[in-house]
Amino acid sequence: MLSDQATAHVGEREHTIRLFDASDGRQLRVFSGHGARVVSVTFVPDGQHALSGSHDTTVRLWDLTTGEQKHVFVGHTDRVHEVAVSDDGRHGLSCAGDGTIRLWDLGGRKEICSLKGHTESVRCARFLPESRFAVSGSDDGTVRVWRLPISDQQNE
Repeated sequence: MLSDQATAHVGEREHTIRLFDASDGRQLRVFSGHGARVVSVTFVPDGQHALSGSHDTTVRLWDLTTGEQKHVFVGHTDRVHEVAVSDDGRHGLSCAGDGTIRLWDLGGRKEICSLKGHTESVRCARFLPESRFAVSGSDDGTVRVWRLPISDQQNE
């Protein structure tokens, strides 16, 4: 599991993500592919993947071992501000300047739904325990709790 032994750093100017060995600071890998500033990176619980979000409006899934970009999730129409991964590693969340939160099926490589209700940029989104709900905060001054359309089979 690389994520137990590593830390990620987002390269603002280079539009990259750099992975470092947490014990000695040695750079392990550089992930390139985003077309603008990368603002959020989180490890998937399997320890083999990471999810990133960028001002290029995309969310990307990376293989930590090979450095390969596994998938580009598209759907946001403005800068992505944050990404999150469910405790079971099956789903991702992203929030953006377009006022939406998107729920992604990481294994199926597709969007499950777009959560709409905020009237301004959504700055943060997180899964709540057991990943059946999410919480988000927006520049519109509201915090919202969302029931996610994830079935018991998807969550097992």
